[in-house]
Amino acid sequence: MSDGLLSSALIDQGQTQVMVGNEIVLCDYERMAEQSLTVPPIANLLSCQYGEYDQDNGAGNSQRNRYHQRAMADYERVGFLVSVDRGIYRVKRALHKKDSKESEFYYGGKDRRRFKGYVTIARDVDGADFEGYLFEQLLNDPETRERHVHHFLEEHPDFLAEAMMGVPISHQPYFPRNKQTPDFSITPILPRGSANFAKLLELKGPEASVLASSRHLHRGLASAVTQALAQVSDYAESLRDPLNLKSVKEALGYAPEYVQRAVLIGRTPQPADTNLWEKRKDEQPAVRIITYDEILQKHQDRIVLRRKGWLPRTFSV
Repeated sequence: MSDGLLSSALIDQGQTQVMVGNEIVLCDYERMAEQSLTVPPIANLLSCQYGEYDQDNGAGNSQRNRYHQRAMADYERVGFLVSVDRGIYRVKRALHKKDSKESEFYYGGKDRRRFKGYVTIARDVDGADFEGYLFEQLLNDPETRERHVHHFLEEHPDFLAEAMMGVPISHQPYFPRNKQTPDFSITPILPRGSANFAKLLELKGPEASVLASSRHLHRGLASAVTQALAQVSDYAESLRDPLNLKSVKEALGYAPEYVQRAVLIGRTPQPADTNLWEKRKDEQPAVRIITYDEILQKHQDRIVLRRKGWLPRTFSV
């Protein structure tokens, strides 16, 4: 995982091995109540046991299908609109008074996300394939700008969850001291005690250049990348500011001890510029710089593995 993107590696968690990115599972109910991510816990899937859960027609898929049906029915019962289409399971808040919403799968009083539309909570391999198609079409549209990509990633959080190894929360936290907010905060998938950190992600549009013009003798990073690096560094400083501590705890449910920074911007340069691009990224070791093509390619690679049966075919976000 040298590039920071998800691989099929197992993460040891005490006596349990958790497969990150294939089944994204929260096994700490207390932290779920704090952060209230609408990620349904699957207690009996904490251990990664391929022989039991990963057969195309075995009990594992049947169990996951029943689980998804129960989860969707439960969301509907507490006031969500639910949608199952092309293998994608999505929910949308229908009622805005959330304090009294509580069920086996959802605690509305602590939901820290801003629902502006449907949010994907699970998908099968065909659903993931369709999501990849939609994302690629969005990136290839010359009219696409940062706000369009941001909205897509809000509705399909699995792209960032897989790429950033965490749970993405849009436009949180708000820093009252300078009245700023990052595009996304990425919080740990695993329980609170395993990693007390947060990642801050700054988005720029896919149309942004990542390298300076070839007219320059010494080509560096494009101005849009430089600006994004400055922004995310300022956000990291604000996250550690004691005057913002209350706001950070309200938004994330905890106060991170460590902050990691990342920038998502533009498209991957042409092959002729590959060496230069890698060199310029290596010169910024404190910030991870990612292009949208990298996110899409990793997504497509994992679909191939799922179709071959090497990863679970149905999974939660």
